[in-house]
Amino acid sequence: MIVIAAVLSVKPAFALVDGELFGGYNIAGKIDAGTKKEDLKGWNYGARAHFTTGVYVADFGFGMFIQKTPLDYDYLSRSYTITRTSMGPDVFARVTIIPVIKPYVRAGLSMYEYSTVKGGGDSETDKKYFNNYYAGVGVGFQPVFPVVKFMVFGEYLYNKRYKGGDLIGHTVNIGVSLGI
Repeated sequence: MIVIAAVLSVKPAFALVDGELFGGYNIAGKIDAGTKKEDLKGWNYGARAHFTTGVYVADFGFGMFIQKTPLDYDYLSRSYTITRTSMGPDVFARVTIIPVIKPYVRAGLSMYEYSTVKGGGDSETDKKYFNNYYAGVGVGFQPVFPVVKFMVFGEYLYNKRYKGGDLIGHTVNIGVSLGI
């Protein structure tokens, strides 16, 4: 009983508050372009911030994200770019008992998305609410610094938009996290 209480006892997390900057590439994706699914490629970048807490074996964070994703695809011999700006809640759970290496799982829901599609001489904009999500796994590398809470991380995220045309992405990101 004492061992269970010790494992589940609240402890200081990686940081009370953390902020992340990240960037990556959509390594494989598809968009429903009317008659068939087309390949999507492109970069993404963004920021996240969390309030965190922890138990002996893990940290947990709840916060917000903002992300911009310009994706390119070809349809009917024309090139198009869809630029999505999304924001919403982000949560993670991170294993902390392994020194220096911190594996984690992450999920997020876009509460608001603003998108612009350009190509073929036209431009179209759209706003959507609660229309896409992401989930994934990653690993952080946390060097031991006495004052600053710093971590470099890499992650894979599965992204899916389910309103207004199916859009699926497989994204690999790298980033940095600083905490206080």
